[in-house]
Amino acid sequence: MGFNWKRCAWLALTGVSLLVFGCGGGAGGAGGVSQPAATFTLSGQLNGNGAGLAGVTVNLSGASSSTLTSGAGGGYSVNLPSGQYTLTPSLAGYSFFPASQTMTVANGNITVPDFTASVLSSSFTVSGRVTLNGTPLPGAALTLTGAGSGSVSSDASGTYSFSGVQSGNCTITPVLPGFTFTPLSQVVTVVNGNASAPDFTASPTPPATPATFTLSGTVSLNGSGLSGATVSISGAGSGSITTLANGAYSFVGVRNGTYTITPSIPGYSFTPSSASLSVQGAGVSGLNFSAVPPVGGSITITF
Repeated sequence: MGFNWKRCAWLALTGVSLLVFGCGGGAGGAGGVSQPAATFTLSGQLNGNGAGLAGVTVNLSGASSSTLTSGAGGGYSVNLPSGQYTLTPSLAGYSFFPASQTMTVANGNITVPDFTASVLSSSFTVSGRVTLNGTPLPGAALTLTGAGSGSVSSDASGTYSFSGVQSGNCTITPVLPGFTFTPLSQVVTVVNGNASAPDFTASPTPPATPATFTLSGTVSLNGSGLSGATVSISGAGSGSITTLANGAYSFVGVRNGTYTITPSIPGYSFTPSSASLSVQGAGVSGLNFSAVPPVGGSITITF
C-alpha cells in the first residue's frame, strides 16, 4: 500500500480548522461580555427617645450620592459599590449625634453606627445689658413684644433676660425715669436658639423747664385806661410793673402757685383793692382794677 499524500493533506487541513475555530470561539465568549461591578449593602439605624425614628432624610455623598429615608423602625439601607461615603441625617425639629459619619465600603457589607436624634427646644432665651457711662445700670424696666412677651428689670450687673421666646422677631424697649436710652428700642431675631441683644446705653434726661404763664388786666379811671399806675405781684413770685397808656399790664413767666396782685397810685384807692388767685397750668386774664380819686382836695397826676 503506497503513501496517500492527498489524504494526509486533507486531515492536516481539517485539524487546523478545528483548532482555529475552537480557540476563536473560546476567546470570543470570555472577552465580549462585561460583568457588572459588585455592590454591597450599607445599612444603619436612626433612634430618638430610645426608639427607631422614621421619616429621617439621610443624604449620602462620596463615591456616589443619593437620598435615603428611614423606615418605620428607623432603619435604612442601600446597595453601593466599594468606596468612601458620608451620611448626614436631617429632620425638622431635631438635631443628630453625630452630625454626620464617613464610612468606607470595601468589598463587603457594612453597618453604620446608630445616629441619635434629640428634639430641639421650642422656646429660647433673649438676654442683654443696660449701661450708664460704661458701668452697669440696675433698675431699668424692659419690655418684650413680638415672638415673646414679658417685663423684667436689669439687675445689679445691668443684665436682663427673657425666657420662653419663640423663633421670630421680638422688640425690646427700656424705660427708667430720668433717663433716655440709645437705641430707644431694638429688634432681635431668634432662630432656633438663644439670642443676645446689643447693650442699651442710658443718658440722664436734662431737667424740664417749668411751664410759665401770663397774668394780665387793666387799670382804669372813670372808664378810661389809666397809665402810670404801679401794679405789684406777690406770693409764689414777686415784682412790679407800670400800666401802659391804655392802662394795660401783664406779668409774664409766672409759674404755678398762689399770687396777690395790688395796684397803687399815691392818693388813690382801687376797686378791688387787690386780687388773689391761683395759677394751675394756665394763664389768667381780666384782672381789672378801677381807680377811685381822693375825696375832697385835688391831686395832680403827671402822665
